[in-house]
Amino acid sequence: MSSRTSALYISHIEVVWLLYRRPLMPREISHILIGAVYHPPKADNRLMLDHLISSMDTISRQHPQTGIILLGDFNQLPEGQLRTYPLKQLVSRPTRMQSILDKIYTNVANWFEAPVILPGVTKSDHESVLLTPSICPQRPRRQMIQLHRRSSEPSRKTLLCDYLRHFNWTPLSALNNCAAMVDNFYSIILTALDYYLPTVTVIKCSTDKPWVTPSFRNLVKSRQRAFFAGDLASYHRLRYRTQRMANKLRKNYFETKVEQLHTWWTRTKCLLKLPDSNPFDANLDCQDSPDKLAETINNFLPARRLC
Repeated sequence: MSSRTSALYISHIEVVWLLYRRPLMPREISHILIGAVYHPPKADNRLMLDHLISSMDTISRQHPQTGIILLGDFNQLPEGQLRTYPLKQLVSRPTRMQSILDKIYTNVANWFEAPVILPGVTKSDHESVLLTPSICPQRPRRQMIQLHRRSSEPSRKTLLCDYLRHFNWTPLSALNNCAAMVDNFYSIILTALDYYLPTVTVIKCSTDKPWVTPSFRNLVKSRQRAFFAGDLASYHRLRYRTQRMANKLRKNYFETKVEQLHTWWTRTKCLLKLPDSNPFDANLDCQDSPDKLAETINNFLPARRLC
């Protein structure tokens, strides 16, 4: 099912966006964003590139695993920002005289065959470009990766905290110098960590989503076993639990990432001694000319340099 993303519509920019989603999607992506572009020869390159990049960013923030297909008549639009997005340009043969004006950019290039150039439609002086899906797309090879990390069981963490709370730290003060104190302190801590939170080996698949945990993987295995055993009652119950846990893990993962970014910016402002209400943001007018914007930024930064 596809829907037009009217929120990305801008009247003076000739781009139509479609967001495509099937009930069952490949593991690599959750949605496909299709952008049909016409960039006139004398149009503003910066305005078009800003719109394309910001629109793709908007959808990618809502759906992080989005496949992108950007196609149309780009004329002389510089493609550096699109290639570093990163998108790959698939059309390699001229589509009008000796120029490649009609292009296809995508981040799922392995899903498609090389585009075929066909005669133009009706009286168009542009050739047609036919893009067909690959019968056997080259998907990333699944590899089992061994990760070594400390146990994170809540009960073990509680025991560690209790041990450190009641540990007798008095002998540290009897040591002769600071270096000996530090060495002894680290020895005590590392010994306690190795005992209460030992290093465990976790097997992870290279194609797993970053929020997948061992408990979630075990739940999926239980669901699959119930399905192949014909136990439909258990299968439906485990399927519901799997979906609920997946939604919770995914939400917590992305909320944590956003919170980390917020914390990073808060600490950066503290380091730069910026006030909570940043006067730079208040003075920045996106309607200003590029020269005026550059002057505003230049006047602001020298006073905020790190010592």
